[in-house]
Amino acid sequence: MMTDPRVPLKNPVLAAVLGYLIPGLGHAYQGRFFKATVYAVCILGTFFAGMALGDWQPVYYRMDSDHSRFSYFSQVMVGLPALPAIVQDNRFQRSMAMGVLPGLDNSSSLESSFVGELRAGRLVVPISGSISLRQSDDVVTGEFRGTNDEMGVVRYQLSGVNLHPKVYPSRDRECECQVVDSDGKRVGSIQGVIPRGFTDWCQVPLGGPRGDGTYDNTSLAAVHGRLGKRFDLASVFTWIAGLLNVLAIWDAFEGPAYGYGDEQEGSNERAGSEGDDE
Repeated sequence: MMTDPRVPLKNPVLAAVLGYLIPGLGHAYQGRFFKATVYAVCILGTFFAGMALGDWQPVYYRMDSDHSRFSYFSQVMVGLPALPAIVQDNRFQRSMAMGVLPGLDNSSSLESSFVGELRAGRLVVPISGSISLRQSDDVVTGEFRGTNDEMGVVRYQLSGVNLHPKVYPSRDRECECQVVDSDGKRVGSIQGVIPRGFTDWCQVPLGGPRGDGTYDNTSLAAVHGRLGKRFDLASVFTWIAGLLNVLAIWDAFEGPAYGYGDEQEGSNERAGSEGDDE
C-alpha cells in the first residue's frame, strides 16, 4: 500500500490569511516548518533590510497620491509590518490639519531634550538642554534649563509656545518659544528642535497637503537629498519582499506542485480501470 505523499494543507484559506499577516506563519500552521523558516527569514529579512537602508521611511501610504498607492500595494503584501502605514496616514492628515498650534497634543505637559539657539535682539547663541512645557486651558508656559556658549548654565521662563505637528516624517520636531522675564515681558526667543517618538515619524507619508489644496513634497525631497540613491534601493527591497510573499501565500493555499507518481494509490487504480474499460 502506497503512502499519500501530499502535504496536508489543513484549512488552506486560514493558512493563506496567516501567511499574509506574517510571512511563513501559514506554513507553520500546516506543519511545514522548513518552508516557514525560509519564507520568514528571506521575506522579513529583505523587508527590514530595506527599511533600515532607507532610514525606516521607504514604506508609507498617501491616500491622495496614486504613486504612493502603487508602491504601497507591493509593500503591504508583507502583511502586518507594513499595515501601520495606513494608520500613520490618518494620524498625519489630522496632525497637518491642526497646523502649528500652541497646544500640547491634548496633553497637560511635555518634557523633552532641546537643541537650538537663543535670539535676543542681534544676539544669536547656541543652546542645549531640556525643555519643560505645561498647558492650562489654551495657555502654554514652560521652562528651559541648559547651557549656552555665552553664559554657561541658564534657566529661561517660556511662553508663546509654537510646536510643529506631532506626526510628521522627521525625527526632529521644530519648537519656538518666547523667553520672558519675571514680569512676563518678552526679552527674546528660543528656536530649535525636540525629538519625535519613533511611532510619530516611522511610516508617516513623505509629504503633506497645503492650504490651497496642492501637495507639499518637501519631506520627500529632503529624504532623497539625505539618502540619495540609497532610498530608491531601499524602496525596491520592500517591493520585492511584498511580491515574494504573494508566492508564499499561494503556496500556503495551494500546496506544492505534484508530478507523475505522486498520486494516491486509489487514483492510479481508477486510472488503470478506466484504461482497461477502453
